[in-house]
Amino acid sequence: MKKLQLYQSRGKTSRSIWAEIASDGDLVLSCKDVGQAPRKLLSNYEFFVRVPVTSKDAVYQALVDKLSIDNPKAVEKLKSVKSQDDKLIEMISIMYRGKSDAVDDFQRFMQKKGIPTKFFSYS
Repeated sequence: MKKLQLYQSRGKTSRSIWAEIASDGDLVLSCKDVGQAPRKLLSNYEFFVRVPVTSKDAVYQALVDKLSIDNPKAVEKLKSVKSQDDKLIEMISIMYRGKSDAVDDFQRFMQKKGIPTKFFSYS
């Protein structure tokens, strides 16, 4: 598991959110808005939050700490997942699946924990 869809809605404005480990090892959460609302701004809109590979251990620990409080059974289930990247994506899925504002929530969580992120967007 290197890429996982966290959210999708369809309608006049559709939104898709993904979590993935990029080819360079960075953790990336991305969102793409397509349809009526972004076209009012000119075109479709995409935005990304990227955590550098050098900070993934800090992200991993922050997610484990949060899930240990909020959902200890989920942390137990992660023991069967082999790679740390897969565990990272799975924890993000547990915390953010189904949330239309997952990218924003994740970025705020990273800021709260002092973990550096890069935000970028284009339309």
